[in-house]
Amino acid sequence: MKSKIIIIIAFVFVQNVTSQTIEEVLSNIYAQYSAKEPLQFNMTYNLYKSFSSEKVHQSYNGVYHKNASNAIYMKINETEILNNKEVSIKVSHEDKALLVSNPELNVDGAYDMSKLLEVYKKESFEDKNTYWEIELIAKEVTSEYSKIRLHISKDYFLQKQVFFYANAINFSKDYKTTDIQTPRLEILYTDYSKKVSDEHKFKTVTFLQIKKGAPVVLSPGLKGYELIDKR
Repeated sequence: MKSKIIIIIAFVFVQNVTSQTIEEVLSNIYAQYSAKEPLQFNMTYNLYKSFSSEKVHQSYNGVYHKNASNAIYMKINETEILNNKEVSIKVSHEDKALLVSNPELNVDGAYDMSKLLEVYKKESFEDKNTYWEIELIAKEVTSEYSKIRLHISKDYFLQKQVFFYANAINFSKDYKTTDIQTPRLEILYTDYSKKVSDEHKFKTVTFLQIKKGAPVVLSPGLKGYELIDKR
């Protein structure tokens, strides 16, 4: 009798997992990323020249850190972003420029995947055993991407996003020739942790000092950067 009960419970659990809708899964993703608790993970951005290409054309890395106060620090390639209760800061090391503005209220809104359904329609939803795969197709031809594919873990964290571009791009660096391809971008998410490795990342003074009635002073590491103050 005991074994039968275990089998029945397991069967009910499986049914509950697989009976979820796309809307429920996408909504639960945002719940994970917007929770008021620490979260950090790594990202890898791989650009391929075509939908089917297996050779990476361009690649760069990123990190995402959030503390219990929902302050967010990100670094994507040569750009750093900080958003806390005081300010929003974006630093382009490539352009040697820093933009400071008022705090953004919903920075983690980028992970509100349910908003995708406003622009994309459901194409497929498959249970791949350890993760879900969702494919969305653009409703309008004016969309930046013709298709988006999501791999989502069973605890509602992104494993991979694949963006299939709607328009072709000329990859040629020589004006005499053309290399027109329709690319895809894959973003891989790894090393999830609910710990904060360095609280200093979330402090405004890491980048600049703001004192009432005084000019903004950039940190020594940003000396010579252009300051754009949009507050």
